Amino acid sequence: QADVNGAVTDNRWLNYFLSEAKWLSVSGAGGRIKAHVVVKGGSFVAGSELEVASEEIKAQALSQEIRGHGVATWRAELVQGAPSAEFQVLFTDYSIRHVSDPDPSVAGRDLRLVLRTADLGLIHPFKSWTAGVTMAAATLTSFSYLNAFLPKGLGLIFKGGSGSVGARITVDSSKPEDCRGDLTADA
Repeated sequence: QADVNGAVTDNRWLNYFLSEAKWLSVSGAGGRIKAHVVVKGGSFVAGSELEVASEEIKAQALSQEIRGHGVATWRAELVQGAPSAEFQVLFTDYSIRHVSDPDPSVAGRDLRLVLRTADLGLIHPFKSWTAGVTMAAATLTSFSYLNAFLPKGLGLIFKGGSGSVGARITVDSSKPEDCRGDLTADA
């Protein structure tokens, strides 16, 4: 058992545990770390938790770079009697840009990336997981940004216009190509 209070200089160390989620990476300037860790038989046990508050946190997910202020947390718990862990990055304020675009297309508050797993081993990455992204209504500078998310051959192309956008997306490690969700846009 260990309690830790201190600082980390970079958030990239989190990627070790996320390496099986090939579509997601975390980086940024690091920040204040607070942890209570309990390990038994080489695995974290319920009650273990870690929090990193960062002035600059970045996540890259599905060719999108999310950048802002936020908190990365990890918690081990028992869910219906079974061990489970939740890794979450909460962006309190953020901007999003496609990695090929120089400027952000979306800006807002309260975006959450959540990964849940039953893998609590200390020395290996999470093998199976479910993930979700929830984004409260955010400012969209141009609806053309949404073209990358439309099915190929749909025949619908946004040429411009601004408004707001929100999203809820889920994906499972057993079928990461089967991403599902809802997108809400208002002009």
